[in-house]
Amino acid sequence: METDYDDYMTSACERSIRSRADNPGRAKAREAAHIVAIIESKNLPLQLM
Repeated sequence: METDYDDYMTSACERSIRSRADNPGRAKAREAAHIVAIIESKNLPLQLM
């Protein structure tokens, strides 16, 4: 199987940009959930400002 790496990466970047534009808050929500999971797994107190 032969692939053109530059074409593949260009296409992947375009898909990523399009996905971020279509779902503007998804990445931040996912990151926030990840941070909360880490805090809870370490049994650290979670303080909301």
